[in-house]
Amino acid sequence: MKIWPALAVTAGLAASLLVATPASAADVAPSNVKVSWKDDTLTTVHVTWDEEGAHPNRVLLHRAGLPDSGRIFLVPTDAPNEVDIPAGRFFGMGLAQIGVSTGTESGDTSAMALSPRFDTDAPGMPTLVSSVVNGSNGLTVRWQPGKAPVDSTPDDPLDRTVPPQFQARYRTVGSGQPLVPLGVPGPSTQVSFTAPAPKFLFSVAAVNEWGSTASLSLEARTVDPTIQVTPAWSRYGDVVEVTGTLDGADARQVILQARNSSTSPWYVVKANSFNSEYYFGFLGPAPRQYRVQVPNVAAPTRVWFGGFSPITVSVVQLRTQGAFRASQLKRGQTGEAHVDVGPAADTTAVLQRWSGKTWTTVGPVAVRGGHGVGYVRAVTVGRVAYRYYVPATVYRGATYQAAYSPNFVLTTI
Repeated sequence: MKIWPALAVTAGLAASLLVATPASAADVAPSNVKVSWKDDTLTTVHVTWDEEGAHPNRVLLHRAGLPDSGRIFLVPTDAPNEVDIPAGRFFGMGLAQIGVSTGTESGDTSAMALSPRFDTDAPGMPTLVSSVVNGSNGLTVRWQPGKAPVDSTPDDPLDRTVPPQFQARYRTVGSGQPLVPLGVPGPSTQVSFTAPAPKFLFSVAAVNEWGSTASLSLEARTVDPTIQVTPAWSRYGDVVEVTGTLDGADARQVILQARNSSTSPWYVVKANSFNSEYYFGFLGPAPRQYRVQVPNVAAPTRVWFGGFSPITVSVVQLRTQGAFRASQLKRGQTGEAHVDVGPAADTTAVLQRWSGKTWTTVGPVAVRGGHGVGYVRAVTVGRVAYRYYVPATVYRGATYQAAYSPNFVLTTI
């Protein structure tokens, strides 16, 4: 038994297939043309026929009622009266029929005998119903079968009664990337799998013996947000910007999270929707670690696998101000050197005096709720500079860095 290659014919030759030639009266047409599946794989159509004597044959595949629309197979005289035709050869024919005549490449020499008509319709296009992200990179996709084609030839020789079959597959985004199957065709209408690449397209094809029809593609991407704190070192009360970028242009929720130390829990600071860039601004920020989270987003035709940005640190220095209540005193009087610290922490400041060569310590000053008062006795006539030093201080679980106040001057007369 042989599978014979199709012969390319001109439109004129194909159109002449049913035209009897003068010699055709001497050639008896074949009869009893039958079609069946060659085996259970349903990949090959087996065609047989009867005829008187041994003759070369022409086998025509065509749309039923349109004999000039098909493909021709030639069977030599000494071959059996049968031919195997790949099912894929019928793709796009719809209602098909096979004709067998006596003849050669030059044309028919008998009338044509026809097989029963049979449907060769591909299945209806499936529709994606839902997609659910599982964990950080798992995906479950569900679909529903498309509308079944109308069977215009019930119980034809090639009909079969099996559930619709589906083939899930993906293609990595990039030029010339191939379709990769996920498993084998089967009746299930959902599939769960791990994301095969940061960016890929998923689709499912309904498959039958005649061909396949694919759904619209589902686009899946992994989000890798970036983050930056500006300025990285600031003073309490300054404006700090937390910015970053996202993959893609679709508006998605961005959640800014923070924690006071590497061992403390994360908590939500702000959340908003952004496109390819995001921005959060703060007045008087705390020194803490920041990161952003982009949650998973799933729809039937688009999926974003969420993720976290790298961790960045905001370093905040105490805002410290010092001043005398009265900046001019008479010799022998005592002056009040006030200090204000932001945030309003409880700590101990150090009052310092400029000796002309170096800073010397006057003494410690208790700070409560961000305010303290030191005392200075005016001894020497003239001008003397003072300042406050406040060491690193923990306030509400966050550590603020040490800071000096600007210089302030006491004049003694």
